[in-house]
Amino acid sequence: MNRKSSFNRLSSLTGVACASAFAVLLLGCRSATYMKADTTAGDLQRAGNELRAEVALLESVTNSLNDLIANPGGDLRIQFGRFTDALEHLEKTAHSAAARSGELRKDGENYFKEWDRQLLTVSDEQIHQASANRKADTMKLFDTSMQRYDEAQNAMTPLIAYLRDIRTALSVDLTTAGLQSAKVPAANATQQAVKAREALLHTMADLDALAAKMCFFVQPAQSAGKSS
Repeated sequence: MNRKSSFNRLSSLTGVACASAFAVLLLGCRSATYMKADTTAGDLQRAGNELRAEVALLESVTNSLNDLIANPGGDLRIQFGRFTDALEHLEKTAHSAAARSGELRKDGENYFKEWDRQLLTVSDEQIHQASANRKADTMKLFDTSMQRYDEAQNAMTPLIAYLRDIRTALSVDLTTAGLQSAKVPAANATQQAVKAREALLHTMADLDALAAKMCFFVQPAQSAGKSS
């Protein structure tokens, strides 16, 4: 198993563990402050998974478009249909991911407010300061992650609009000449997609790190003599 597959599998397992632990603990300590952190961690994991789907769909869109432009053959409607279907799915996923930003920010706001409320009950100065420092660090990471999340989603909007323009042009001129005229726009879209993909991947890494930081489930360490 390569490093990327292992990382994705570990992120998925951590998300499942957080969600499972959350469901079990709902039977008991509903008012525990750490439950708010775990709720946020679960939502961050779901947002990360949505970004993974967005990356896969973006690759599908550009691959199908480039295949139509570079390797046309037979009934062009078939290849064009693959491009169109992939683009429609990408639009829906990107719209859903963009709308999730408000939910994530609300989760964070509620959690940090509860953290502040609990801090007021801590009388020991050293413990109070340590917790306040941890809160400041976590809040900074949360704010940075959310800023990158919004930037990544905002970058998708003009790219999808550009891809829609290509689709519209080809829909009325699905001919050899039409494909020839779409070569430059398709190349531009591919370059933009590379940048958008990198931004999405960085945001995914941010969300995974933040979710792990806020989740109360800790992956057990492997024993020194146990091979992976």
